Amino acid sequence: MMQRDVRLLLQVLAWAALLMLLQATAIQAQNESSPPFSPPGKLVDVGGWRLHINCTGETRVGQPTVILEPGIGDFSVEWSLVQPGVAKFARVCSYDRAGDGWSDWGPHPRTFRQIVYELHTLLDKAGVKPPLVLVGQSYGGWLVRLYAFTYPSDVVGMVLVDAGADDPRRMNNGKLARSSELVKGAPIPAVKTSGPLRVSDIPPEALRQMKAGAQSLVPKANDSPRDKLPPEAQRMRTWALGQIGHIAAGVNPFEIEELAVLRAEGAKSENPFGDKPLIVLTRGIPEENGPDGEALEAEHRRNHAAVAKTSRQGKLIIATRSGHHIHIDEPELVIQSISDVVDAADKAFVPVNAISERKGDVLKDKEGNLYTAKTMLDGKRWMTQNLNIELTNSYCYDDKQAICHRFGRLYTWEAAKKACDMLGDGWRLPTEDEWREMAKQYGGVRDDSGRTGKQAYEALLVGGNSEFNALLGGNRDSDGKYFRLDAHGFYWSATEHGIGEAWFLNFGRGSQALYLQNDGEKPSAWSVRCIRP
Repeated sequence: MMQRDVRLLLQVLAWAALLMLLQATAIQAQNESSPPFSPPGKLVDVGGWRLHINCTGETRVGQPTVILEPGIGDFSVEWSLVQPGVAKFARVCSYDRAGDGWSDWGPHPRTFRQIVYELHTLLDKAGVKPPLVLVGQSYGGWLVRLYAFTYPSDVVGMVLVDAGADDPRRMNNGKLARSSELVKGAPIPAVKTSGPLRVSDIPPEALRQMKAGAQSLVPKANDSPRDKLPPEAQRMRTWALGQIGHIAAGVNPFEIEELAVLRAEGAKSENPFGDKPLIVLTRGIPEENGPDGEALEAEHRRNHAAVAKTSRQGKLIIATRSGHHIHIDEPELVIQSISDVVDAADKAFVPVNAISERKGDVLKDKEGNLYTAKTMLDGKRWMTQNLNIELTNSYCYDDKQAICHRFGRLYTWEAAKKACDMLGDGWRLPTEDEWREMAKQYGGVRDDSGRTGKQAYEALLVGGNSEFNALLGGNRDSDGKYFRLDAHGFYWSATEHGIGEAWFLNFGRGSQALYLQNDGEKPSAWSVRCIRP
């Protein structure tokens, strides 16, 4: 089992060696030899070191781009059986983490947060824009989950391929222990934006050990199941695993602390990934041996079942013909899972400037943005996408255009009225009574009559059976600070309440309820849907 061999080498050999390093500074390290052939993608500078990214397939307006994150010790060629299939229906990118494959060495230590920062920077500089569907295999599963926690507005779905356990076992003084038992509360180093590791930083004895360790991996580079990979992929693996950069690429003395951070993030709510589509693939062929093998496999399955529940749209699928490397043993299952998540995310997050293929009318604003509309059960025509027309006192969340692309703009009350009027043809901001009546058709807002607001929340939220597709776009306070993205969706009504306030609809993810409230401060900026009676 190649990944286990790699991890053992990284822990026993590379840890001891690289902990002797001086602080990383200055310029890029060079491998001892050149790759056997040119990279299929391109090398992108992310701050003094270059990462290789290979994107294939057509870019489709509004459709998520798929990002492939491999396991420990692996790189882009690992996805050779998956990427061509995904490229038939989506834009898809594989890449090499710093030090592996065709990529330059990066700063050390190679913490989760360092890698996530580098991937985010790589995508930005390579022109790969959100929304994203992330696919993580084994160790890569930790990375994509951290990415989704760090950049929640960029990620619309995930596929986890026999991902790493939440609380894995690790060797400690010759004994196996849970990672949670080894947490010391040590501070995790800040992300480094410059200063990639260089060979001259490595003491001679450490360098000798790293070279020996790398060469010991070469004979096993294409052991089963990697003997199923295309010949060119195997050839590249044989070269790459023999490079000292391959050893350096996996050294993270802070893994235990970072796993604790991941567990803490996941424990903040029952469904930390909300309604984002999530498929968790788990192996069907056992890989744990020994007297505890059966119990460990059962625990492995329970852990993946729990991870699937981190999204209300989560699903666990057993790869009955696969061991740990499902993407090699059953690439067709991984491809289908990615397709299912892309489709679900595509339907759930229709971009505000793309033509929807759903049933209903299409209207255009003065900037050329297109929106779908639908006659709801109250008999009135409502926009089923958030307004995104730019005018004074309208904003993109965190001042990021990519978030506007997904969630629409946030408007003050006065700007909201004006924006709907600008659509012409009788479109306007809905009143409090119109919001109440429409919501009533789907279960009603939470009120004193006993309605919980849950039924309407689920029906009207994105992906619900009403096809209204409300989004949790957060808000901008009057002081210019942004809050509650992916937690609340606030929608203005045209009905005032006293001086300086107005009624609004509130989709609350935490309580899973829909509220109609009257204390909306007009200088605050919220989402907008328009109505044409």
